[in-house]
Amino acid sequence: MTTTTVLITGAGGFLGSLLADTLVKLQPQHMFQFILVDVRTPPAPKNTGIKSVCLAADLTTASGVESIFRTELGLPHIIYSLHGIMLKGAEENWDLGFWVNFESTRSLLDKTKELVPGVKFIFASSVGVFGGKLPEIVTQDTYPRPESNYGMAKVRCEYLITEYSRNLPTITVRPGAPAAATSAFVSGIIREPLQGMIASCPIGESADDPMLESTLFWISSPSTVLENFVIAKNVPADKFPKYSRAINLPGFTVSVKEQVEASRKVAGDEAVALIKFEKDEVSERVVRSLPAKFDNEFACRLGFKYEGVSGVFGCSEEGGGGVGNGGQTDSMHRYKKCHTYTRS
Repeated sequence: MTTTTVLITGAGGFLGSLLADTLVKLQPQHMFQFILVDVRTPPAPKNTGIKSVCLAADLTTASGVESIFRTELGLPHIIYSLHGIMLKGAEENWDLGFWVNFESTRSLLDKTKELVPGVKFIFASSVGVFGGKLPEIVTQDTYPRPESNYGMAKVRCEYLITEYSRNLPTITVRPGAPAAATSAFVSGIIREPLQGMIASCPIGESADDPMLESTLFWISSPSTVLENFVIAKNVPADKFPKYSRAINLPGFTVSVKEQVEASRKVAGDEAVALIKFEKDEVSERVVRSLPAKFDNEFACRLGFKYEGVSGVFGCSEEGGGGVGNGGQTDSMHRYKKCHTYTRS
């Protein structure tokens, strides 16, 4: 059996640290080995039978980029580019955000084109590429107009990747918010209270604040985002239009209020009491600039998974349990079908 070498940058992050195990779990018929890279040495896969090299590298330097292609495992067959500075961090440090989120990706693409021009390159972008006056529902043809350093770096990478697709079989995927970043509270206000821990919510000043109802998110469970990362490596290049290699991954819309009430339904008022509402204007501005309603049709047609509402609020299976169907408010059952638009 031929061994496939997979390079994952950002392998110490929330999704990156789970991707190797997910690939092996979902495709047991394949033999994988992994080059796992982050600015600090990332953890090895939980599956001890997986051969891997865990490497600390600064991808903003030429030597750092060179080093990840010179390990004992040789050159990669598949590259997942998941590294980056998250949205709020990029806003607070413009130079660092630019170098990590854009320049390092450009350098990685250059080295990939030089050393392994036939490799499949999957880049994790963000719905943060959208901003400005948006249509009610974002489609594949909605033009990106980022309102942040983070979003601008991501959209520049998207255009660069589309250009590099003349030489590399590249794909850009735009997942919703599964975890970290300014939107970390999206999962935190469910996860922490269910574990008896205090969670911070930067939107609104109380559980009854109308801001919670009007603040919407496009979300997907971590396990589904990971499964879609696995699917992305097998999507044929001819399925994309010539002008773009970007895909808005499936998900659905939920309000902060619905999340709070989901917590209450599962764990009672005690859980909601653990949510501390600490309104933060910077976080609020960033969060409300992100689109919350997307058309799933194109991604589903390409074979990407849509999990419906089951388990979306819960922490991932890997993270230790979830809310399940019992945690969903009735209004959210409108989003069960792949081709159904999200709530207006």
